[in-house]
Amino acid sequence: GAPFPGGTVTFNVVGTPGTNPAKIYRGSLRANPLSTQYGLLYIKKPFPHVFDLGTVPASGIAITTKTIPGSVSPGAEFYFQALHGPKGVSGSRLTNLLEMIIE
Repeated sequence: GAPFPGGTVTFNVVGTPGTNPAKIYRGSLRANPLSTQYGLLYIKKPFPHVFDLGTVPASGIAITTKTIPGSVSPGAEFYFQALHGPKGVSGSRLTNLLEMIIE
């Protein structure tokens, strides 16, 4: 469904089964993506919200559901990107950018 104040949203992160940790970061959108050892980073610090997904299950899809605070204004924009695998470890990867606009 559409994201709205007080509603819930579900994040699905596709990763290699058994990868730990898997985390979703919320940050500001960069003017230009930053090339990193994990892939392109589209958001920048500070990361006011980090959602820990734990270990990517055998299905290869880590899932979490979050509630959007009722105080969030319609039209607000949020940017998310996930990293599956530990920082500093070869094979850890960034996901694509997710832009969420509150209705």
